[in-house]
Amino acid sequence: MKKERVRVLALCVPRRQPGDEIFVSRGYDRLTQAHFYRPLGGSIDFGEPSAHAAHREMVEEVGHAVTDLRYLGTLENIFVFEGAAGHEVVIIYDARFADEAVQRLAHPIPRLDNPQHQALWVPLYHLDAPLYPVGLDELLKAAPR
Repeated sequence: MKKERVRVLALCVPRRQPGDEIFVSRGYDRLTQAHFYRPLGGSIDFGEPSAHAAHREMVEEVGHAVTDLRYLGTLENIFVFEGAAGHEVVIIYDARFADEAVQRLAHPIPRLDNPQHQALWVPLYHLDAPLYPVGLDELLKAAPR
């Protein structure tokens, strides 16, 4: 039996102007048959600062470094994904890609850590699926750019 635990994550949400677009991963829950968006990022290693984890995870997941990381807030995320309960404390960072070409990408790119998922720029104010963790859209809309 798997032990339940709270995970501590660092997520990075690069944004670009005009249009208030965010760079996220598109996911799919097979049980609920629902698509969703989630920022890239992952677990913080013991002794690792959260900003470093956010940067490391971007490189691991899409192969591109970020710069100008700025703390936006922390969210608690209690959820069910594919029938399994999850509980996360999520530290959110704004950033820009170090490579300006990524800031201008017009097409999705496959994730290095999960090739069946893609990362892409989507309009924050016109999403066609939920954005997780819950409360992230309000946090982003309230944060100065």
